[in-house]
Amino acid sequence: QVNRYVYGCEKARSEPIKADRCVAYLYSCIFDSSNSETQGGGAIFLSPGLSSNTNNPTPEGDCVIHNCTFNKCVGSSGGAIYLETQDSNRLTDIVNCTFTNNQATNEAGIQGGGALFIHATYVIIKNCTFIDNEAKAKGQEIYFYIFETDIDTEYPLLITNCTVFQNKVSSKSALIYLE
Repeated sequence: QVNRYVYGCEKARSEPIKADRCVAYLYSCIFDSSNSETQGGGAIFLSPGLSSNTNNPTPEGDCVIHNCTFNKCVGSSGGAIYLETQDSNRLTDIVNCTFTNNQATNEAGIQGGGALFIHATYVIIKNCTFIDNEAKAKGQEIYFYIFETDIDTEYPLLITNCTVFQNKVSSKSALIYLE
């Protein structure tokens, strides 16, 4: 039996978490100088997959990342977090997190997200702070590409009460890139 849940409470990490086909519950974790330039997400690669997949289902439930700090993490897409889910009934909740000096190194121009790379249906980002994150491609802070099925998705990305500080001037891309 494979453990398909990733839990983390009050953990300090300098190596990335690869949560492929998992549901993540992360609380009060600190990711400092975590590096994963060969894949997305310098600190967290999160790809829950489909809970409806009968051959290899992932657990049902939402992904939760609360009160975490991401500092100087480097990933190809999503300097801190790479999130990709094709499950239209799965919510990812990112709350009270701080993203500082993270970098997405992919220069191909198709993916970016200095702090967050998101390809999902429903995501809430609330009470977070973004400071000087950088992407070589699109979305200096956040890159969001909606995963949509034949259902009309209303309010796929909700960003509320967040603060963005960008002291580096870049003409490469907007702070938040929506595709």
